[in-house]
This record gives sequence, C-alpha cells and structure tokens, in this order.
Amino acid sequence: MRFLPFALLLVAAPVAAAPDPIRLDAKTHGSALELTFTNVTGGPLAIATRIEAGVANYDWLTVSLVPKPGSKDPLVVSRQLGFTSERTASVLVTAKLAPGGTASEAVDLVPWALREGIPLAPGTYELTAIWDASRETTRFSARATATLTIAAPLAWPASCAASSSKPELLARQTAGNVFVGLHNAGSTAICIQAPEGQCAVSDASLTLAIDPGKPKSSVIHFEDLAICDKTTRAPVVELPAGATLWKRGVLPKLSRGPHRIDVTYEMSPQISASPKLEVWRGKLTVPLG
Repeated sequence: MRFLPFALLLVAAPVAAAPDPIRLDAKTHGSALELTFTNVTGGPLAIATRIEAGVANYDWLTVSLVPKPGSKDPLVVSRQLGFTSERTASVLVTAKLAPGGTASEAVDLVPWALREGIPLAPGTYELTAIWDASRETTRFSARATATLTIAAPLAWPASCAASSSKPELLARQTAGNVFVGLHNAGSTAICIQAPEGQCAVSDASLTLAIDPGKPKSSVIHFEDLAICDKTTRAPVVELPAGATLWKRGVLPKLSRGPHRIDVTYEMSPQISASPKLEVWRGKLTVPLG
C-alpha cells in the first residue's frame, strides 16, 4: 500500500476588528455643531476633546457640508471645514469618561467657514462630522451626521424684543476683499442697526483703522470701500440664532507692510426707528485676519 504525502493547511479565521471605544453623536442649533462622545466600553477612558490656543481648535475634526437636495441658491455650495488655526502656544484639554459617560463640545461653524476664505451662505446642508483620533492614546475614529440650517437675516421685522445676547464681529481679508460679519452666536434673536456699509444712512458705523496708535494711522469708513446709494436708510435687521449680516468691500492699496487693521462696529445710543424695535447698542472691535 502506498501512502501519499499530504499537507495540512491551517486557514486562520478572520479576526473581527475591535469596536471603537467611543460613539459620536451630532446635532445642530443655529450655526453651532454639538458633538457628544460616549464611552461604550466597560472601563474608564480619557480622550482629547479640544486644544486651547486663544480659540478652541479641533485638530481631529473634519466637517463636510452638502446642500440639501433641491437647493437652487448658487451661494449654497458644498464645503469641507477643518478646525486648526495658526498657534504658537496651546494646551490640550482632555475628558475622563466613566463607562457610559459622556463629554460634549460645541463648535460654531460660521467663524471657521470664514477662516477657510468665504462666508457660509444661509441655507440647509447635510452635515457629516468625522473625528479621527487614531493617533491619540485612546484611539478611535467616529462619524456622525446631522442637518444644519443657517438662517438668513430679516430686514425691518415687525417687532424685536431686547436680548441678553450680543452680536459677534467677524472680519477676514481674502484676495483684496474684506468680509465683515455681525454674527449671532447665541440661542435667541438679536436686532441690530445695519451699518453704513449697507450703503445707506445709518446710526451705526463700520470702520477700518489702519495701524491704530501709530503716527500715520488712518480710519476708513466701510461705506467708502464700495459704490453706495445713500438715498435710502439702512434697515434694522433681526439676526435669528446662527444668522450673520455680511458686508464686503475692497481693501485699498496700502504701502508695503506689515499693517495692523482693526475693524470696529459701533451703534450710537439714539435710533430713529420704530419703538417696537429694540436694537443692540455698543462697540465691537476685532483685528482683520
């Protein structure tokens, strides 16, 4: 009897990938994205949640925005946002999560979209958030989806009550253009007086100070950066939560720099509008980024 040699092949069964230790959930309110991290393991975990560097950075986060099907506004376009700014010093912030424990972070998308170059247009977007912490001590990569609706400003509302919130002034220089926004980052509506940059007579002013504090400093009214029709009066504008009133101008040629440019919005104490419209009054100044 002849015995034929044979080889016994051992085939290893595929190993299932270990589940991510963190579940990511997303929801929106106004222009803010709220992310919630949940520890789905049986033991405690510590995760990095943000980097403090003057403004909170989120190096692990990418947000994709796609216009909702059926949108016909040409300004509502797909965007991809990152959340890392230039920084020279920073502090890593972590959260310790017990089993089943959660931590949350809220990110206003409007300022970050402006840092990418152009404002985020009002409209409805399908949002996908990806958090990639695959290089951190607690490694995980998670995805969540939500719907984001950016409200549009409303001119001459029928009434506007006083609000405990105040507008945030945003300013950015891109390819010779100056974008300035009065943004409502709060949760309740704010009424503001549209500034002279609306190209109309106004009780509010919007100015650019070139090299403030230096001997050759100068101040430019924003209305002078565009062709204006001053025959009409700038309206009172209601900013719903997350809405922004944007102004765009062309920055004049400056001598060889660098130059510091401060943008200031100021509302005078008096206003000749309907007494039913309670507007925010005060002064906001930010450097032009």
